[in-house]
Amino acid sequence: MAINPSLPPSPLPPLEENPTFDTLISRIAAAIDYLEAVAPEQLDGREEAAVKLRIDRRKWAGNFAYVEYGAVEFVQVHAHPYFWFHVVTAYDLLRAGGVELGKLDFLNAAGLKLFEYRED
Repeated sequence: MAINPSLPPSPLPPLEENPTFDTLISRIAAAIDYLEAVAPEQLDGREEAAVKLRIDRRKWAGNFAYVEYGAVEFVQVHAHPYFWFHVVTAYDLLRAGGVELGKLDFLNAAGLKLFEYRED
């Protein structure tokens, strides 16, 4: 994978097998801090940079493959769908657990702009 030397190194070590909730919260905070430290100028011209991703087919067998994308293709084909899969899964688990969430809670998290409806 092509590494951009102007980007700060990732602060995240590999995730342990059974992380605690506190560990996950601290990883989220570290990831947010990392992303906030990246200036837009550091990403300019990186649209076609190679992104090499290791895919574990069967971890127990040590069977894996590598898939290589251009940066934009990686976001469109892998990262974006992967992100929304996890958002939807979390939403579904929360609803199944009795949390009162509706369609607008989900859509507003996606940036939906709501307009107040008024009958004139």
